[in-house]
This record gives sequence, structure tokens and C-alpha cells, in this order.
Amino acid sequence: MRRRCRRRSTHSCRRASIPSLGPTWALAFSVGDALVSIRSGIGLDAWSRALHNRMATTHRLTEGMPRDMPVSDHQQSFRARKKGVECVPPSATRARSAGRACAYCGKTVRKPTREHVVPSCLYPPSKARSGVQRLTVPACAQCNSSWSDDEAHFRDVLLLAGKPNESVQELWHGKATRSFHEVDGPKRVRELLERMQPMQTPTGPRHIVFPARDERVVRVVRKVVRGLCYHHDLSPPVPDRRVWVDVMKYKVPPAFVADMHHHHREKDIFRYSYRALNEEGIHSVWLLTFFQRTEFISIVSSSNRGLSRPNEVEMGMRPPIAPDSY
Repeated sequence: MRRRCRRRSTHSCRRASIPSLGPTWALAFSVGDALVSIRSGIGLDAWSRALHNRMATTHRLTEGMPRDMPVSDHQQSFRARKKGVECVPPSATRARSAGRACAYCGKTVRKPTREHVVPSCLYPPSKARSGVQRLTVPACAQCNSSWSDDEAHFRDVLLLAGKPNESVQELWHGKATRSFHEVDGPKRVRELLERMQPMQTPTGPRHIVFPARDERVVRVVRKVVRGLCYHHDLSPPVPDRRVWVDVMKYKVPPAFVADMHHHHREKDIFRYSYRALNEEGIHSVWLLTFFQRTEFISIVSSSNRGLSRPNEVEMGMRPPIAPDSY
């Protein structure tokens, strides 16, 4: 059995009896357009979705729709800039709710890729069957591929920084060693040697790496913090310039740490804590620990101007207690 709704005048109403659905339904529609073809046997949910989509795309619903048209994203952004506040365009909010907005640049993409917040190269093969889920966020293809080389360098530097645990040893004798035999292996070895600096220690001369002085390492840490901000719904996509990173060389008050949210993605690989402040120009504070030894502190600014260095007095932190070397 097949029935079609006829064309009716403005805001007129026809009662269409649909035997397969049981009850009688009132359909509202506008001038000169058939809303939907109703076929027998169609489900209630599918029928109502088709009806709503057809009406929403061609006409204004008779009820529940605003009468004044919303301003464009460009107009809202312009008004927000005049007021000195950050504006999230409605289109960006809708794109994020649908999982189509890049977590790093905010660009809406038709088919976003999944980017690992914590680089997947930090996980040894033994963690493949772990029950701890790895964090991923939507990302455009350009952002997804922009960190691949830096993440491998980040892994190699962290593997050399400090006393190794079992995961570090497995990575060093596995992924890292194999990468040195690939086409770009000599370049990776040369880059590592350039980062090492000779130092005189109580046990004798040693070569030490300084992660905070390596812009590629700091860039990956900033990327991790930006992804975590998106994952925890703390902010829309955070620009790179708003994130400040340094190795942990401050004495953070215990009371401040106690008020933070603590998480991990394999305790022997990555642990992090954060606290959203939204005051004193500071959006949030993050403490990150890789491989149970290399610690970073990150502060996300509330302003797009970012910050060059946090105010230790306002944060309640003490002066540096350790050099930025490992």
C-alpha cells in the first residue's frame, strides 16, 4: 500500500492514516511541496526521521524553530574579538559534537582521522593486550601527519633520559634499535648525538640530554596537553602558542597537587594530573610523567597571547630545585 501527502496551502494540516503505524498522525507542511512518500511497513523511527529531515531542509517547522535567523560565525567571531573574549562558532560546536572537528586546529573535516594523544610509539609490544584504553582524538590529515617524525625523536630522547624501567628497555632493544637501521636511521642517531652534552658528575664524565632545550621534544609535549584539553572537554581546540612547557624543576605545593585530577595510560609509561583554574590568566595546569621518571609541567594560558614563563608566586611554587637535565 502506498500513499502520498498532497500539496497544501501555508500551514495547512492533513491527517494521514497509516495502517502499518497504527495511530493517526497530523503532518504540518508549507506551500507546494510533498513532504515524504509513506510506504507500508516502514518503521516509526525511520519514518519520523525522514519526515523531520525533509521539513528541516526545505521549510521552517511550524513549532519550536526560532523566528529570527542566527548571525553567521564570522559575525559572532568579530563581536567576540571586539569584547576581548574567545568565541566558539556554532558550526565548530556542532562539528565537535559530531566528531568532525580537528582537536588541534579546529578545522571541520568530512572524514577525520584518529590521532593518539600519547604517541603510540611510546608503547612496547607487550602492552598490545593491555586493558588500558589509549587516548585518541579526531584530527585532520595535516595535523595527524605533522608530528610523526618529532614523536619518534621524542621517544628516542626519553629512552636515554634517566634510569630505564622494563618498558624503556623493551622499547630500546625493539622499536628504537630497529629504527636506527632504517633509511633515516643515521639521521636519527646523529640528531641524538647532537642533543647530548658532556657533563662532569661525581661518578665521572657523562653525556646528558636536556629535554627542555629540545624544541622538538617540547613541541610533542605541547601536542599531548592540547589533546588532553580536548579529551577532557576543558576547552575548544587550544592553539599551540597558548601552551607553555618545561621540565619539572619546581616544588609544587602538596595542597595544589591534592586538588588535581589524576589519571594514567599505563602507569609505567604515562601518568598525568591536571587542574582547571580559569583565573589569573591561567586556563589549566598539567603535570606529566613519562616512564616513571621524566616529568614535565605545562600551563595553558587563557589568552591567545600565551605566556613566556609562569609566575611562581601566583602559582604558589618555589624556585627551581633541580637542573633541567637528565
